[in-house]
Amino acid sequence: MISSTHIRKKQCYSLAVAVLGLTSILGLQSCGGSSGSSTEPDVEAPTATITFPTAVSLTEGASVTVHGTSSDASIITSVTVNDISAVTTDNYLTWKVSVPLVSGENSLRVKTTDEHSNANNLAAQAVVTRGLTTDDFPDSVTPLSTPVKLVLDSDNNRVLIADRLLDAIVAVDLNTGVRTIISDSTTPDANNRLIEPSGIILDKVNNRALVAEANSSTILAVDLASGSRTVISSNTLPDSTNPLGAMTGISQDIDNNHILVLDYLTIFRVALDNGARTIISSNATPSSGDVFEGPFNLVLDKTNNQVFVADYDKNAILNVNLTTGLRSIVSDLTFPNASNYFYNPSDLILDNDINRLLVVDNDLSTPAIISVHPETGIRTVLSNSSYPDTVNALIVPHGIVKDSLNNRLYVTDEDLQALVVIEATTGERVILSK
Repeated sequence: MISSTHIRKKQCYSLAVAVLGLTSILGLQSCGGSSGSSTEPDVEAPTATITFPTAVSLTEGASVTVHGTSSDASIITSVTVNDISAVTTDNYLTWKVSVPLVSGENSLRVKTTDEHSNANNLAAQAVVTRGLTTDDFPDSVTPLSTPVKLVLDSDNNRVLIADRLLDAIVAVDLNTGVRTIISDSTTPDANNRLIEPSGIILDKVNNRALVAEANSSTILAVDLASGSRTVISSNTLPDSTNPLGAMTGISQDIDNNHILVLDYLTIFRVALDNGARTIISSNATPSSGDVFEGPFNLVLDKTNNQVFVADYDKNAILNVNLTTGLRSIVSDLTFPNASNYFYNPSDLILDNDINRLLVVDNDLSTPAIISVHPETGIRTVLSNSSYPDTVNALIVPHGIVKDSLNNRLYVTDEDLQALVVIEATTGERVILSK
């Protein structure tokens, strides 16, 4: 997020007292100084933040729609980007503007003005490179190979990506797009090496990532400072009870000191203190309800004591009660209707900001991000190869996370070998790193 420096504005207060028909002013000043005028004039320009695109990005488009926010103690009268006026429906609390691009680097410069003519000619800025989505960006160092699942590490302004072919956890800086290996077969050593990582979550308190290993049937903890790996649970730790297999997803309930793991047709609860595994739901536990066919990932809905599951082969989203294990359809090819149906849902998140599920569908003919109402199952397309346009089209999207502060999504694309940024309301796309 690129923002101008926020300067606290002085606020002073006065009390008018009428005495013998004359008005005297008692200056009660919270900002210090002697009594005098009732208020100090606003001399500060409005601040601004660009929320989309990111600080640096790549696009093949001839223009980019810049989205942002602004604030001021006075009424904001104007926001421009490269001298083009932004449009707003809420007095510039939020705004957007389409800016034409030339080939190569393009600087986006935000200017803000308020009712007192206070102006900031560089309230915020970003750089967009117009090029090809086949170009390396921002450079060719540590390129992504098969990026699958990812997690947002907002405290460190980065996302952590599980790359299945690199057998690595890769960090991508959200300001620069620069990629860094956090852990792989040689970083920091070969102990408990990653082999086809298939899922990742963040254990913020312990400064570690928890990684599901599809190949070795192991759950690893990766220290984010050193990259060192330790085994949390495997088919020999703590024992062979409820063995793991080809894990495809992992979700967290770290507050309760356990995680949830999706292992083909079974959801396990795994204790973080000893690695013990218990079955929450499988096609035999309970035997009633809708069955799994090819579940790919899950997301916790803690408020309602359930998880939502993206079933790749069933072309459906299911919910699973965490107490009973009972499974039921939320949305599929025919329910609640046949509009915008799934082909191959591979990942999903629960967007509590506006009560929706966001589902990645990576079918080769119609890759998309689809919004699903968690109660009604109604589906709407947020972003696909033709909506809102064809620019920077998704090819094989896989994982998804949301940056709520900036109202944007980060999506991995296996074919583009890239991290794609999607504006979470309009579905517009740029490339942050590839």
